[in-house]
Amino acid sequence: MVLTKALAEPALSAELEEHLTEERAAQAT
Repeated sequence: MVLTKALAEPALSAELEEHLTEERAAQAT
């Protein structure tokens, strides 16, 4: 369903961004 995909993608990218931020923070330590 297109609507579901449209809703899921921003949530997924937000999760991915959060993960990348955590990785960068870990590397900075």
